[in-house]
Formats: sequence, C-alpha cells, structure tokens
Amino acid sequence: MERLGWITLAFCLGVLIPGVLIVFYLSKRLYSPIRGLMGKVSGLPRSPSLVENRDDIGYLNDVISMAIQQNEVLIGDKKIAFISQKLEFLRRLVSHSLDDDPTDLESRLDYYQIGLLADKRHFAVILMIDRYEQFIRAYSAADQQLFRYAIGNAAEEIASRSTNNCAVDLGDEVVFILEASDESYEKQLRDISLIIAELQNWVQSNLKLSMTGVIGYSVKQLQDISISYQEAVQFSKYRFIFGQGSIISSDKLKHMKTDDFRPPLQLEKTFDELLVYGKYEEAIQAYEQIVAYLNHYSYDIVISYLYYLTFIIYKRIKEIEVNGPTMFNIQYSTFVRMISRMETIGEINAEFHVLIRQIAESMLDSKVNRNQQIVSKVIGIIESNYMDKSLCQDSIALLLNLSKYHLGKIFRNVHGKAIAEWLMDYRLSIAAELITRPNTNVAEILDLIGWENQNYFYKMFKTKYGVTTSEYKLRNTTSENKVYDNGYGS
Repeated sequence: MERLGWITLAFCLGVLIPGVLIVFYLSKRLYSPIRGLMGKVSGLPRSPSLVENRDDIGYLNDVISMAIQQNEVLIGDKKIAFISQKLEFLRRLVSHSLDDDPTDLESRLDYYQIGLLADKRHFAVILMIDRYEQFIRAYSAADQQLFRYAIGNAAEEIASRSTNNCAVDLGDEVVFILEASDESYEKQLRDISLIIAELQNWVQSNLKLSMTGVIGYSVKQLQDISISYQEAVQFSKYRFIFGQGSIISSDKLKHMKTDDFRPPLQLEKTFDELLVYGKYEEAIQAYEQIVAYLNHYSYDIVISYLYYLTFIIYKRIKEIEVNGPTMFNIQYSTFVRMISRMETIGEINAEFHVLIRQIAESMLDSKVNRNQQIVSKVIGIIESNYMDKSLCQDSIALLLNLSKYHLGKIFRNVHGKAIAEWLMDYRLSIAAELITRPNTNVAEILDLIGWENQNYFYKMFKTKYGVTTSEYKLRNTTSENKVYDNGYGS
C-alpha cells in the first residue's frame, strides 16, 4: 500500500508538473501578440481618455477603437476630397479652363467614374431656378446647395433611362451634360425637352420650385462642352420673353429679329402725350402696344429699348418738375436697377404699370390744382372788375394768356357753369345788395355793376330771385332804411 501511494504521488506529480509547464508555455505564446502590441504602443503618449484604463487589454481596446474612428474620418475626408476634385474637374470642363488632351480626358473620366465618353457628341443644358432672388432670401446657402443637388440628382436619374449624362452644380445653376444620340437634331431636341418637362414636374411637386430649362447646341466632343454651355447662357436670357418654367432652345429662337430695329416713334409720341395729360388707362394701352411691337425682337433689343423708354419717361417728368410745381419723386437709377433684376418682361410690365399710374395720378392732381388756381384767378378778376362793361371771357383769357376755349372748358369743369353765367350771377348778387340801400335806382345800379341792357337785367333778376326789383326791395328793406315816396324815412 505504501508503495502504491508513492506510485500514485509520482504519477500525479508527473502529470501536474508537465501540465503547469505546458499551461505556462501556452499562456506566454498567447500573450506574445498583446505584449508585442503593447511594446509598439507603449511609447505613445496616452490621451486623457485612456489614462483610467490601467490594464493592457483595456488600453489596447481604446487604442484600436480610436484607430477605427480615425480611419473612418480619414476615409470620409478622402471621399469628400474626391467629390470636391470631381466637381472642380467638371466645373473646369464646363467653363473651358481644362487643358487636358482627349486621351487624358478619357482617363480622368474613368478615374472620377463619370459615365460620359470623350469622343461623343454632347449637349449642355442649363437648369435655372426661377424667382432666384426670392429663393436665396428664403433659404440658407447650405439649403440652396441641397436644392441644387436634388435637382441634379433627379435630372441624372430621369435622363439615365435614355442616355449617359452628368449634372454639375455651378453655384447659381445646375448644368446638365447629356450624351447625344444618333437621331436627327430636331428629334434630339424634342427628347431633351421631354426630359426637362418631366424634371420640371418633379421639381414643382417635390421641391415646390419653378425651373426653366435651356438647351445649348450639341458639340462634336466632350472637350468642347463649354461652347454649348456658353450658347445656353445666351439663350437663357430669353426666359425674359418666354417666361418662367419655359423650355428654351435654338428652335424657339429662330424667328427672333436681331437687326433692322426701328423704334415705334408714333407710339412713343402717343404714350408721352397720354402720360402728360394724366390718362392712366390710355397710357397703359399705349405701353402695351409698344411691348407688342417689341415681341419678335431679340432680348438685347427689347431690354435696351425698355431702358431707353425709361429714360424718355424720366426726362419728361424732369421737364415737368422744372417748369411747374409738380414733384414725382422718381429715381431713374433706382427704377433701372429694379427692372434689371427682373426675370421676365411680365414682371417689368407690372413695374411700368405702377410707374405710369404714379405719374398719371401726379399729373392729374397737378392738373386739378392748376385748374383750381386758374379758376380762382378768374373769380378774382370778376370780383375786382365786374363794373367794367367790357369784361367777358375773351378779356379774362387775354389777361391770363390762355385760349378762351381752354379757359372756358377749365372753368366749366370746376364750377359746372360758363364764365359769362358766373359773371352775370355775380353782378346780379351785387345788384340785389345795392337795391336794398336807400336812395338807389336801377339806372345807377346798372352803371355800378357794368350792365348795359336794362330790360334784360329786369328779366334775369326776376329769373334769379323770382320777384321784380321793386318787390325784392320791399321784401328786403328794413324799417330803419325803408324809403317812401315823399323821401322821408319812417
């Protein structure tokens, strides 16, 4: 039994000691990668967030987590840098500041993963947000960029069903590059117009914005896309004529007149006269006729003529201000700056309507005031010279240096009666006052009021007061100054 006990002990020790040695060896082997990592990072300064992790495993866990985060940030920065480089490349391509040769261009298209072929025909299409000043006032710069991104993204998705394409955000507008097909030019324009129309509907429904599309000419190779873009820029001016939400192409502009412009001189003259006389409705009609006359001319001719018309109006109101008391308080430069920011001729027409109304109302008020002044002068002349038998409309018009017909019209418009009628009424009122005085007779009164025909006087006096002169005297003479046949007072 003793021998068996020693054998058992020897066996246990034989199993335990190698086991311990094996475990120690294995633990050393398993920990060696961690010890190697710790050796590599032990020289790194520990950040404050890692100081609390005293054990090696916790420290390595934090270091690895931070490394993953930094790597994600680095990948994100690289992605942003890649997108920025791609956008800059496309912007330079559109603006014709790219110096790459066609083979280089093809490789860069591949590098930036742009699905366009350098040796194919392409169109440049400008996508413009309408009412742009309202748009930039309503949204921040970041939101504006998001809107343009959404428009470009939707455009790429819609057009990708039929052709290769790429959208470029230029800051104020989105340029859409489309690869041309082998169809006829007219058919391609129709197809592109359908793409733009679908995009316009999407923008209206989802972004609540109005958008105008402008199609440039196609170019033989992608490297010349800036030529198509510059042509589209010129075409985009015609939103002024066709309106917001329109689709503009060379096909729409072929009937526009670009030369041999003759100003509508007769319409200008009529418009000026109506404006001066304060006839608002008629002046508006004359202005609309001028706009209709300009309808088929090019943008440059139309906008130049509207500036010229503004100058004519401003010059006229300055002449009126210098020669009379009327003040309009209209600034030429302010009005020109305002209409220069308008996107359509309809918006400019609305501003001209306001301007014409303002001028017409000022002219009308001035005319009323001036007529009132003239009438007041006429009444003053009558009151001062009623005893003059030669006083009449002709002599008063001569004193005021006015046409007797024009003077008569002004007086009748203000008081509703002729100057002769007013003069007669005034003389009769003076006569009625004189009749009530003692020791006066009709002959003397007629001489005092400048009346020549005695019989006519009796007739008009009775018409005005309903009684004869004698009856009027009896009714209106007081007991203190009543005169009897014997000449004595009562």
